[in-house]
Amino acid sequence: MKLSTRIVLPLVLSLTAAGAMASEFTPEAPFVSTLSRAAVQAEAIAARDAGQLRITEVVEFEAPTGPSKSRAQVLAELNEAKKLGLLDFTDNLYPVVATPQQAEQIRQAGLLVTQGSTLAQGQGTSVTN
Repeated sequence: MKLSTRIVLPLVLSLTAAGAMASEFTPEAPFVSTLSRAAVQAEAIAARDAGQLRITEVVEFEAPTGPSKSRAQVLAELNEAKKLGLLDFTDNLYPVVATPQQAEQIRQAGLLVTQGSTLAQGQGTSVTN
């Protein structure tokens, strides 16, 4: 009795249910469009321009303006974040959020590298008479 109630009965019920689901499937008739691709695109553009098309999945991103960071600056900031323990992915504390003081310390490490490279460039180009 145990064998039939634990193994055979659930197996029979599963096979019966699977057969019932398979018999309910009916393929849909193929869709045939009456409009050309260009006509559909024109309608979509007209609806968008008229404000009738509501697009909720589009996310607008603003490109950062101003000077970008150099590779050396990014590496210096990365190394500073590692020193502060902000890049530890091994525990349940991920994601680690930097405090404002830590963020400033990371930013200063990047600026220090930038200022150092500017000073080094200035020293190489000085001319004495």
